[in-house]
Amino acid sequence: MTSWEQASPIPVACNSATGGWLGDTLIITGGRTSNGNFDHTHIYNKKEDKWRSAAALPLPQAGAASVVVDDGIIVFGGEIFTHTPAVFGNVWRYSLSSDAWAGLPDLPTPRHGLGAGIIDNRVYVVGGATEPSGKGTTNLNQVFTQ
Repeated sequence: MTSWEQASPIPVACNSATGGWLGDTLIITGGRTSNGNFDHTHIYNKKEDKWRSAAALPLPQAGAASVVVDDGIIVFGGEIFTHTPAVFGNVWRYSLSSDAWAGLPDLPTPRHGLGAGIIDNRVYVVGGATEPSGKGTTNLNQVFTQ
């Protein structure tokens, strides 16, 4: 049977965040409201149905993609459309065990609204837009190897 149930809400309401499950732990980072982007990272413990704050994303980003790796996530791209609109090429890796972010080589083509998936330690970063607010939609498929 398929059903829905209510779980503990994320501490800060947002849209365009990214993240993924690592065992019973959900890592969510970035996102935005109409007031701008967030650098928040929130960790959800499924067993306890509780959230906690974690190290902030180095750059407030929304519309990014991510994949789960080892003990954390890798976050790709994103955008900001308040103040000075921009698209990001940044790639960040978060480690749950050390609660720290590290920079990785930038995307060859900065974009937001993209998708990402991992097969055999190769991350496929697909589509997205090269300009803020959905302009410059692309069919790119670039592969990141760690």
